[in-house]
Amino acid sequence: MSVPESIYYLLIAVAVSTLLLLFWRHYRQRRGFPEFERQRSLLSPQQRALYQVLIKLVGAYSVVLPRVNLSNLVKSPGDHRSYEDHWKRVLREWVDFVVCSPSSISPVLAVKLETRMERKRRKMGGLDVLEDTLTSAKIPLLRIKSAESYDANEIMSNIRFALVNQKRKKDEELFVTQEFSKLSSGKQVEPDSVSNFKRRTSGFMSNLKGFGRAT
Repeated sequence: MSVPESIYYLLIAVAVSTLLLLFWRHYRQRRGFPEFERQRSLLSPQQRALYQVLIKLVGAYSVVLPRVNLSNLVKSPGDHRSYEDHWKRVLREWVDFVVCSPSSISPVLAVKLETRMERKRRKMGGLDVLEDTLTSAKIPLLRIKSAESYDANEIMSNIRFALVNQKRKKDEELFVTQEFSKLSSGKQVEPDSVSNFKRRTSGFMSNLKGFGRAT
């Protein structure tokens, strides 16, 4: 019984493919190119647990993006004198999740998981590039303790707190801008308005300093 000629061609093709594959592996090993494996998940167990909660809470009307670099959330102020130094710091920062509007994919809320060590280091003071940059860009920042599981009600309460803080901050900025405009234009300002202006300005600075610390 004779073997069809097409079978011979198929066997030759398989043999050539196998030889090429072996040659390529040998070539990569000689160059010191390491073999990689696909990640089983882009997120850690703690991140996956929070992601599942966020999807249940806001997934119906928002888009939740994981592991976003800070440089993707803000525009670089290239004309600022300290731009280059600060932008290098921005490139090293990232957030675990970003809640975005579904139509424009515009960032609405940034979420950062923190370990105990990270929280301790942050509370010791110093430059907080992540919070300073997001505050400048008017993007609320929600910091959450890293854990194996999360309470949905507590997370939702923290989200609302962060968004309310952002709205309050915008209202206070508008008030301060309007009052400064009155003063600079030489308009008469009533005594109670001056007092109110000082109180609101002080409150604005206090909220700005503590903005986004929802946990």
